[in-house]
Amino acid sequence: MLAAIAVMRPSALWASEQNPDVDAATGTQTSYISGLTLTAVSGGGVPGTTSTSVAAGGLSFGGNPPGAYDPRIDLVSETFNFLTPGTTTVVAAGGQVSRGTLTFNFSRPVVNPRFHFARLGGTGAGAGFTSTFFTSPVGSTWTVVGGTLATASANTVLRPSSNAPSIACGNPATTSGCGTAQLNGTFASIALGIGIGNPTLGAGDLGADGYTLTITVDEDFSDAPTSYGMAGHVNSGLTLGPSLTVDPTLPLTIPNGTAYITPAPAASPVASNNAAGDTDNALGSLAPVGVGTYSLSVPVAGFQSVSGATPQLCGWIDFNRNGSFETAERACANVSGNGNIALNWTIPTGATYVAGESYMRLRVGYTTSQVQNATGLADSGEVEDYPITLLPRVRLTKALVPTSDPGLFNLSVAPASATAVQTNSGTVSNVGHNGTTGWVPVPLSTLITVSETAGTGTSLGSYSSSIACTDRSGANVVLGAAGTTRTFFSLISAPVGPPTTPNTANANLSEISCVATNTRLPTVQAVKVTQNGTGTFSFSGSNGIANHDITTTVAGTGVAGPVQVLTAASTATTLSEGPLPAGYLLGGISCTGLGAGGSATNDLANRSVTLDAAATAPGSAIVCTFTNVAQVADLVISKTNTPLAGDNDQANDTVVRGAATQYTVKVSNNGPVAVTGALVQDTPGAGLNCPAGNTVTCSSATAGACPTTPSPILISHLSAGLALGTLPVGANLSLVFSCTVQ
Repeated sequence: MLAAIAVMRPSALWASEQNPDVDAATGTQTSYISGLTLTAVSGGGVPGTTSTSVAAGGLSFGGNPPGAYDPRIDLVSETFNFLTPGTTTVVAAGGQVSRGTLTFNFSRPVVNPRFHFARLGGTGAGAGFTSTFFTSPVGSTWTVVGGTLATASANTVLRPSSNAPSIACGNPATTSGCGTAQLNGTFASIALGIGIGNPTLGAGDLGADGYTLTITVDEDFSDAPTSYGMAGHVNSGLTLGPSLTVDPTLPLTIPNGTAYITPAPAASPVASNNAAGDTDNALGSLAPVGVGTYSLSVPVAGFQSVSGATPQLCGWIDFNRNGSFETAERACANVSGNGNIALNWTIPTGATYVAGESYMRLRVGYTTSQVQNATGLADSGEVEDYPITLLPRVRLTKALVPTSDPGLFNLSVAPASATAVQTNSGTVSNVGHNGTTGWVPVPLSTLITVSETAGTGTSLGSYSSSIACTDRSGANVVLGAAGTTRTFFSLISAPVGPPTTPNTANANLSEISCVATNTRLPTVQAVKVTQNGTGTFSFSGSNGIANHDITTTVAGTGVAGPVQVLTAASTATTLSEGPLPAGYLLGGISCTGLGAGGSATNDLANRSVTLDAAATAPGSAIVCTFTNVAQVADLVISKTNTPLAGDNDQANDTVVRGAATQYTVKVSNNGPVAVTGALVQDTPGAGLNCPAGNTVTCSSATAGACPTTPSPILISHLSAGLALGTLPVGANLSLVFSCTVQ
């Protein structure tokens, strides 16, 4: 006998399996429909003489009172038939003589098997009546459940209850030992001590006793909705959690409460829409299913080493919520002892995952091939079903245009489930193109927010930003809010219980994929280069180009204006220079950094350049250089002492030594621009005495041409360089002074 455990039994009817017909050849073996096998072995003497013998062929319980048996048994099944031999010696009243043993060997342990007897006891020989006594294995006891049976010796001996048992059972019941007794404990092998007993009050020899026996074992059934199929386990003491409560029955193959032989029940007698038919679940409420891996620690108790057994624990989660458990939804682990066993499921993505309320099944047993099937009978162990929630999931992915853009962004999906196994946090930081939160499990029927912020070194102002979401079918999800923060409601689950599968539209909401797209806006920058001068120049433009000025400080050296972020990419854009300062011309415009295939069209007359849509492609960094040239006036200077003969001195002209001569210096502006502040310098040559203090007279028909300072103008000023006033185009002035010829 193996170690016994306490097992609770409900007060109502329960589910049991009866052994089928024994083999006709020997009458010693039978196999239950669950795969459990049972062999009866006689021992301890000479069969038919000093020990009980097993009769081949078998007899049925036909004609026996159905109410004597609990649970009801199939009365027409051919069962074990035994013959306990009588005595040739006198046996005292109430005494018994050993008749060997009957050993019942099960292929797997069984808990509290029930023995159903017929025709126990008889008449004849000296004592007049005979009865077989059954002594339980050490440490176990009998409990009479129904019929005409009784116990003695502290419930260790079972016998007919009548002192004058009849030979056969009848309906209504007679005094024959017909009824049910439970052997309390957990057993793989049951060795009963057999005795031929004297049930009477007087002594005498005893006649032989022939009787029949069938044994039922209790079963535990699945309680998920019927679509998930029936799973049943013979109560072997190997349990999920600390104990097992055998399940009450509903109608099986024959009247209510009758143990079945074959076929197995098509539906579980305790199936329910909420998996609420079981009262001894090892686990409480289950954590919802998130993403990645679903891990579960399952307590297993009552483990025993069983020869030839391959104990295993398997579980199924209906990930696609189609109302059945499939091989792809299974996780298994070997069982080598008591304690917590880890099961790990890889949570699927795509169409094989449908969020909402679903079911999980756990099976443990000594036979792997049975436990690895989600349905059917098993010769040992236990099955438990649970409701479980599959959460919808949301993913936010970063897309950059162009994909080479170096921008970094922070992504968020909120709220992420706080209770899902293997949940993602819902946030990632500083990710670039194709960066993602991954699938984030979110609560059912909840307002979900997907958003982004700029990461390190990135400004959202440099991008055109948008967020769009699609369900699993590719259909757009209607979003609330705007810009870089968008909202929507997560899937609203179907109610618990069948039909558990939501409609297709809802199923597609199991996975919402969102993309935050940031398109790098093109930029335009003006660079100003001035030749022959410096100055301040104004710029303006379209598509978001702001008005701005650029001032040059060194001729020939470019000065860059502020970078202008365009409002829209791939849009024709114009950059224009304002009216030029006096004296400047626009010499040319050149642009670099255009988008692939783009072009820049110059309009020098209007001081502008037009960039086409291809030029302003996303990410383009365009630099346009405007070169302005300060115009140079054509100034002509002449000197003569014969002004009446022209502006230039005459050839072979002569002067008289010692005489004074008057010189005229003439400055003319031939254009194309007016000149202010031109310097005139005249240093007296050899042979002339031009005292520094002599006065120089300036005259011009153009007001402002002559300088206002110094006053008066002296030879010394002219020798050093005299700054003139403003000479418009075509204007001239004359400077007159006298020198002495030496």
